[in-house]
Amino acid sequence: MDSEKGEIEKQFRAIFHMHMSCVRRECDRRGISNKGHPLILFLLRKEDKAFSQQEIARSLGLKPPTVAIAIKRMEKAGLISKTADNTDQRFNRITITEKGRQAVDSSKAVFDYVDEVMLNGLTDTDYKQLHEVFSRIIINLESIGAHPSGCMQEFCCDNSDKSKGNN
Repeated sequence: MDSEKGEIEKQFRAIFHMHMSCVRRECDRRGISNKGHPLILFLLRKEDKAFSQQEIARSLGLKPPTVAIAIKRMEKAGLISKTADNTDQRFNRITITEKGRQAVDSSKAVFDYVDEVMLNGLTDTDYKQLHEVFSRIIINLESIGAHPSGCMQEFCCDNSDKSKGNN
């Protein structure tokens, strides 16, 4: 049993790394550059409102210095814009630009393509079993304080069947 558990853990890590490698390679092939933190762009696109850097960090569970560096890169690349807050000039409001929206759309197309290839050949039963297993894993991780990033919750979380985690 322990050796099976170890193999599953290795496979899980391998799948994660292989998926991200394929995404990076496909982005390179399509000429999509990595000029910042994709989750920030996904958040700004999904919410379609201005955020402060602190709000971005809190929403995504990132450290403020990570957000600050990514914001500088993305602003330089024209993916986001910063404007002074109307009520407090000490803060900037971050919004996504049209170029940033296009980058999100292109990135989503890459993820969709890689996911389609990754899941090719799986049956409806396979999908159902994977959904149940991944839902249980998410519940287990939430039990020790993990939370999916705000903009990623729609992709990974269906909390309607949390009771299944106690089986």
